[in-house]
Amino acid sequence: MSNKSLGHQSYFYFIGRLIAFILSVFVPIVLVRVFTKIEYGIYTEVLLIYTFFLKLLQLGLKASILYFLPKYPEFKKEIVTNTTIIFLILGFLIFLATIFFRENIGYLFNTAIIIDLMPYCGIYIFLMLITVHFESILISETRAEMASFIVVITALMRSMFVLIFVIYFGTIKSALYALISYSFIRLILFIIVNKYNLSFSLSRKNIDVLKLQLNYTLPLAGSGVVGVTMKRLDRILVSTLFTPEMYAIYNIGKFKIPLMDMLINSIGDVSLPKAVSLIKENKRIEFLKIWNKMILSVSYFGLGSFFLFQIISKDFITLLFTENYVDAVPVFRIILIIMLIQMLYYGIILRAIGKTKFIFYSNLFGFLVCFPMIFLGIKYFGLVGGAFASVIVFCTNAFSQIYYTLNSLNISLAELYPIKSLLKICIISIIMSISLFYFQTLFELKIIRILFSSSLFLIGYVYLTKKLNILNFFQIPIIQQKAGFLFNNKYFKL
Repeated sequence: MSNKSLGHQSYFYFIGRLIAFILSVFVPIVLVRVFTKIEYGIYTEVLLIYTFFLKLLQLGLKASILYFLPKYPEFKKEIVTNTTIIFLILGFLIFLATIFFRENIGYLFNTAIIIDLMPYCGIYIFLMLITVHFESILISETRAEMASFIVVITALMRSMFVLIFVIYFGTIKSALYALISYSFIRLILFIIVNKYNLSFSLSRKNIDVLKLQLNYTLPLAGSGVVGVTMKRLDRILVSTLFTPEMYAIYNIGKFKIPLMDMLINSIGDVSLPKAVSLIKENKRIEFLKIWNKMILSVSYFGLGSFFLFQIISKDFITLLFTENYVDAVPVFRIILIIMLIQMLYYGIILRAIGKTKFIFYSNLFGFLVCFPMIFLGIKYFGLVGGAFASVIVFCTNAFSQIYYTLNSLNISLAELYPIKSLLKICIISIIMSISLFYFQTLFELKIIRILFSSSLFLIGYVYLTKKLNILNFFQIPIIQQKAGFLFNNKYFKL
């Protein structure tokens, strides 16, 4: 493994995903102004089908890249080749399914328009599935800078293609043409970058490595199937029980908070190879030290963002998506709770130590309770009920994985998470949020209210957390390293 630091890799990968987000966030902002509510609802339902099958068909293989390449670098070519071939076969099968079962899918989503769009969706899934492990390969090779570049350049292509095609042609089908064009170029980039990692002349060695991969991924695959279904069941039920217009509102309500989702996912993706290395070397104390620093660092941003967006959510949603989507605000506020759970990185350690069967048990338990809970929530309380139910199911799955993690490592919750520091940050966030209520009626323009509230919150938040010796913003490793500030090596006060 390279000597590049976790913070160094996390920084580059996060910056890449940040730029990618900034590029991609313009797409729905533009589309809600070009498409009608019905058209936007149908478009997002097609994307729901795409994301559902893309996640479902990964079968734990993408996650296994982050585990196997650092642990077995001598089998790199076999691991990458096996994974790519499996994804190619699965992608082709789902493409055939979108052709032969397109009428059934259209009936499920209560709109005949989707029937005509399904083959295009199938092509998009096929092309994207072949390259879904692209960034994971680069991260496992400690090439986070290259992974960041790929994230940015592909996001730029996707956003530009969709915006140009939709603005010019103004149809849902043109958006799918754009996505297919982008995914084809991504496939070419994947082949060029991995030309030395791919070998389609299968040998006995490939078969042996494949068995090793399957032993690890089969429990993960099972958990992936139920996990993907569980996490998207609320969207599926909303799209089947309500009109495309209602689904459009719900989809906007599930809009992910800027910056935080990339921060959480970027550090998490880069952390797994490091965790595998430390645990394999039995460096438990060092692992827990790095882990606690990572949790506190991400929570510093996450907790503050959660409470800030609870205050500015109405202005934020209606500014981005127009007043037509004001009904999405309650859903958005509820779904933000999931971000707090994501900060706990509840599944990373189990994957790192190879205890993937516990992830399956957790996902299976969550899956068993998710359908009745989400169905009843949507049926009796509409979109808000669906949002609450999906949060409860998400928490059930996460907390059970945390329980298995504690048992597997034989440690306490206080050892795994800096609870006292997190509670202090939470209290400060609440105090700063309450102080913003008065200023919400002080300015007429939404953008001014958002900027003023965010600035006031940030200044008070950074000052209080530093003053109370919880965490200094400028001593967070990633911030300090790249801003060029010279501080002592004691980054965190846990």
